[in-house]
This record gives sequence, C-alpha cells and structure tokens, in this order.
Amino acid sequence: MNRLRRFFRWYGLLTKRLLRRPSFWCLLLCVPLLAGAMALAAEQDSGIVSVALFCPAADGPARRSADRLLNADSLVRCTEYETEAAARDAVRRSDADAAWIFRDNAEDELQRFAERRGTRGAVLVVEREDTVFLRLAREQLAAALYPEASRALFRSYLTKFMGVPEDSPDDLFERYYSAAFDDDGPIIVFSHLDGGAAARGGDYLVAPVRGLLALLLVLTGFGSAMGYFADVRRETFFRLRTPARRFLPLLVHFTALLPVGLAALAALRAAGLLGAWPRELGLMLLYCAAAAAFCELLRKLCRSEARLGALIPVSMAVMLALCPVFFDLKRLEALRRLLPPYYYLNAIHSGSFAWQLAAFALAAGALAALLPDPAQGA
Repeated sequence: MNRLRRFFRWYGLLTKRLLRRPSFWCLLLCVPLLAGAMALAAEQDSGIVSVALFCPAADGPARRSADRLLNADSLVRCTEYETEAAARDAVRRSDADAAWIFRDNAEDELQRFAERRGTRGAVLVVEREDTVFLRLAREQLAAALYPEASRALFRSYLTKFMGVPEDSPDDLFERYYSAAFDDDGPIIVFSHLDGGAAARGGDYLVAPVRGLLALLLVLTGFGSAMGYFADVRRETFFRLRTPARRFLPLLVHFTALLPVGLAALAALRAAGLLGAWPRELGLMLLYCAAAAAFCELLRKLCRSEARLGALIPVSMAVMLALCPVFFDLKRLEALRRLLPPYYYLNAIHSGSFAWQLAAFALAAGALAALLPDPAQGA
C-alpha cells in the first residue's frame, strides 16, 4: 500500500512539474487545433478531383444520376454548370479536371445500351489529361449511372420476355422494379476484422485525425526523452536508488503522454471518430505506455541528445509512411512492427492487435529498463 501511495505521489509531482512548463501547454493546445483544423477543412468544398457537370434534363434518369453525383460525399467534387460550353470552358481554364456532359438523349442511350443496340454513351467526358485519379472518378460516374442502366435493362427484359407492352407507362415499370429490387438495401456490407460492423460515412478529410494524433503522442514522448537528458545533467533524481532510477524515465515519459492522450480522446470525440469509450480509454493507456517505452528505448540507444534529436524527424517520417495514417502500404512488415502507432491504429478495429500492443509495451519497457543509461553511468 505504501508503494502504491508513493507511486501516485511521484506521479502527481511529475505532472505538476509538467504543468508549470508553457511548452507543455502549447503541446496540449496542438491537439484540439489539429482536430479542429481538419474538421474545418472537411466542411469546405474539397476533393482530389474537381468535375464540371452539365445535365440539361430537369427530371428522369439523367437528372437522378446527376443528383447522385452532386450529393455524393467522396473524393470527387462535382459542380453543376448551366451550359455545356461553360463546363468545357471550366476544363480549358483549369478550374475543373474534367467535364461530364449528359447528352440530351441520355435516357435513350441507356435504353439502347440495355438492349445491346449500340450506343454513343449517355455521358460525354471531356478531360485535359488522363490520370489515375480521373480513372477512379469515372468509376464513380459509372456507379451513378448504374441504377438507371439497371432499370433500362429490367424494362427491356419485361418487354421482350414477359409480354409487357413497350408503351406501358413508366410508373408501371417502376412499380415492378421496386417490387423486385430493394433500392435501400446495400449490395456490400462492410465489417471489421473482428466481425464488428464498420460504420460508413464521415468525411475523408477527418479520417486521418487519429493517425496524426498518434504521431503527435510519439512526438510528445520524444520531447520528454530529450528533457530527461537535462534532468540527468541536473542530477534531479540522483538521490533515488539505482533500481528505481531504471524505471523512473518510463514514468516520466508516461506522465507527459497521458494528458496529451486524454486530450486526443476528447478531440476524437469532437470529430465524431471515438468508439466505445471504455475500449478507447484502455487502448489509449496501452498506447501511452508503448510510446513511453519506445521513446525511452531510443533514448538509451542513441546515447546523446544530438543523436536523438537527429533521429526524431527520421522516425516521424518513417512512422508517417509505414503506419496506416493516410494509407496502409503493407510494406516492410518487420519494420512496421517496431513502431507503436502501427499496433494502436490497427487495434482500433482488431482485438488481436490490442494484445500485440500490450506485448509491445511490456517488451519495449523491459528492454529499456534493462539497458544501462549512458547519461548517468548506470
């Protein structure tokens, strides 16, 4: 009991020491600023590909397809223009990467496509150059046209094989189609690796917030590790016995990481990215411990402030590239498993990675405690 009381006393004193530093408050302020900036950017008109859209139809299949494109929450930002010439001119002025121009007879072209009678296409695509992003954007155009092409194919089947007159009203075909197909039911259902349902939606600009906050926590641990060199020079903890001094740096780094981690959870909650809070809190505590052990291990391996300071930007760049912050490249697997953000970002959706994160924290902490500290000769 006395040891536990002594532990919390030390934790309180170390936290009080941190809160007296203006730089630590600036670091805490970076957490909501980062999440707020990403959320603000997500509210603006954004997209990797910008498309000038022209649709002359006021209703019908072409209009429904155009509305799907205009209302879609995706990497393609569509802006509707009043005339075809204006849409083409937007591409010419580089205001848009491409122009998608619905033909006047788009409905007839879709019907010709369904009946395999040859078609010029329902949409004319005008581009300055062909890129990978534009090819992906055309997939979204095809997805927007698919429901109308499906209706045209269904209508062709009814008239050819079911004896329904071709001049039947559109409402009749729509009733048949609605009875046969459920427009509201998803074709593909997404789930996580552990079987839990994956929530869809949300802006793609907000998605990297968790990964960026995870990197910010590691940067906080590096800052604490750099500061511990100064503590050793000042002999701040010289009176402690050697066994206690071996584990004290881990507590120092964890003390610095925990407030930032709690602020990160609050930022994730504000961005709408926080899951069940008991699980999120447990993972954050494990991640703070893993990051503290990782930074202390690198501090002892570097053996000096100059070497650790030179390693910090390299480490951050490697973690940004190899950990699933923006993309999961799935390369250099052995190196990825030496980085704590890799486990944390995967543990959000996988219980096995949560156990791996705990094992990483224990292994790295034990190794960091066993290695001698060159700064204090222990």
